[in-house]
Amino acid sequence: MYLLILLSMLVKVFKYLTFIVLLCAFLPQLSTAQNKKTKKKENDASGNFYDGNFDMALNQYLKLFTKDKLNPDFNLKIGICYLMTNIDKSLSVPYLEFVAMQNTAGNEIYYWLGQAYFHSLKFDKALDMYNKYKELDRDAIAKSPELKERLEKALSDLNNARELVKRSLNVTFVNLGSNINSIKADYHPFLSENEKTLFFTTNRKYISDFQEFTNDVYSSHITFWGKWASARPLSNKINTPDENEVITGMARDGEMIFIKPDNYVAYNDVCVSKFFKGKYLELEKLDEININTKGHESGATVSINKDTLYFVSDRPGGYGGLDIWMSLLLPNGTWGPPLNLGDGVNTSYNEDMPLLSSDGKTLYFCSEGHNSMGGYDIFYSKRNKAEDMWPKPKNFGYPINNTYDNYQIYMSEKGRYGYMAAVRKEGLGDLDIYKVIFNQEEAKTIVFTGKIAVGDSLRNKPLKEFDPDVSIIVKEKLAEDVFGKYVYNKKNGVFVIALPPGVYEIEVEDPKKTYVPFKKTIEVFDEMCNEGVLNYNIWLKPANQTDPKKNKK
Repeated sequence: MYLLILLSMLVKVFKYLTFIVLLCAFLPQLSTAQNKKTKKKENDASGNFYDGNFDMALNQYLKLFTKDKLNPDFNLKIGICYLMTNIDKSLSVPYLEFVAMQNTAGNEIYYWLGQAYFHSLKFDKALDMYNKYKELDRDAIAKSPELKERLEKALSDLNNARELVKRSLNVTFVNLGSNINSIKADYHPFLSENEKTLFFTTNRKYISDFQEFTNDVYSSHITFWGKWASARPLSNKINTPDENEVITGMARDGEMIFIKPDNYVAYNDVCVSKFFKGKYLELEKLDEININTKGHESGATVSINKDTLYFVSDRPGGYGGLDIWMSLLLPNGTWGPPLNLGDGVNTSYNEDMPLLSSDGKTLYFCSEGHNSMGGYDIFYSKRNKAEDMWPKPKNFGYPINNTYDNYQIYMSEKGRYGYMAAVRKEGLGDLDIYKVIFNQEEAKTIVFTGKIAVGDSLRNKPLKEFDPDVSIIVKEKLAEDVFGKYVYNKKNGVFVIALPPGVYEIEVEDPKKTYVPFKKTIEVFDEMCNEGVLNYNIWLKPANQTDPKKNKK
């Protein structure tokens, strides 16, 4: 079943259609000897390769490669598999360089090698390969509109990438860690309005009968100290045992989440699950008259007051490929006729994953058009209220966008940080979910307030009964600089400390050495700052007090 679905997708989506057509003509030029002992393994790998199951094909070809490292066919397919997956695409370079040096492949190899250099940010080498391909395959390119458009798009992406990389943003990527991410793809993060609950898609579940990893929707929540709890599958009302479910949008308050299941009942349709009495309900297909069609529908979101639906469709009347449309809620509770958002947002290429800012004034989405630097890039458009339109968007910039597909980013209310999926060197593997900190934006602070005293939470005495002349020192741990020196109220022992996100050491300055030295490390996460105020007490011990534990025999 899944192979048929994948084949259908490959035929429908242009880049995969071009990919299959080109390889069918290209690969027969590579002649390799068939070893009877490995023939079945090669057939399995080839089957997954041509069905678009590149993750599985890559693993199979890497195993075959260990037995025959000089096999041009293995090298080629490993290289292309790296390019077609979200593993580090630069790993394709040595395999494709080897094939190019054999002089047994067609001219198409120079296009693929150009792609490999492009994803390695080696733009000059990429341009050389594209030009070589253009020169050697001039006649074939002239006869094929698909080949011509593909090469023109590759050159446009390269030029855009050069410019965007030059103007790199001042951001910091923080991996959410193994409680959220896995060695497989973890992507499409969405957060609840209070930013304490995270929803995302992961393909970590393996179905051996189909030799596939399937997508499910997971969720996690912020713990008291600002860390994410271990993610769990969201609900069997949404996830199925052996089919794909992908979260493609949500209402800002979390009362509606939009899911795109891949099954025969709702293939390429958008469904919604509503939150009711503490749980998400069964998926419902959106209106099949004005929203879902026989074509391809994808990402969806709603306005703050839920009276406007923004969704993605390739229905007739658009500008080409997938476009973003909007529909108003009618008095009878159904969605009205869709309106295209116009050529300010939509292009002849694909647009997807619309998401509104918390104030409803900014539309975030991804596009293969505009000034994309390769595949999908994330863009934003600020609504022109006077003209009631969404004007031409701006590219979010590098490294939010890179040469990979970048689908969406969930921005915090103040714009200090966002959540997105990315492939990075420090990742756990494939796409990981990151918190992105925009360093130029002022950080929120969290207020720690509590009492400093001698003893513990059950029994404690004020410092004035021992030595009140102490102060609290806070140092930035990484810089080892003093962040601040704080005094406490000597009448009740209460202190107040305000800290922005970072890692700090809290020490008690005690000139007379009256107390056992106190030093604690505390990490302030951005998410903690949404709490406003946290309770934090400092309990000291007299230096001349004998530890009762040492007297036990």
